[in-house]
Amino acid sequence: MFEDLNKLPNGVSDFAKLRKEQRIYVDKTDLIYKLTQNSSQPILFTRPRRFGKSLLVSTLKFLFTNQLELFKGLLIYIRSFTIVLSNQALQKIAHFLKSMELC
Repeated sequence: MFEDLNKLPNGVSDFAKLRKEQRIYVDKTDLIYKLTQNSSQPILFTRPRRFGKSLLVSTLKFLFTNQLELFKGLLIYIRSFTIVLSNQALQKIAHFLKSMELC
């Protein structure tokens, strides 16, 4: 029973670390897919502390840098979603990730 508690992602906001250590992860990649397909305007994520904003940004980083092996078994990988972004959108994402010191 207590060995399962070690898999809780307390304080882990790095998607790669979370997946490689096989920590518990609630798959929200279907929502990420919908977010990338339906947003033509900038999106502001306002949530309280410790609500997964950094993990979301980390997940987006690995998705948009084509590190797809981390997504095996998740909806976005299983359904073989193709995320089509314009060159301008990719530049904005790269700029944002760089500003957050994630690239």
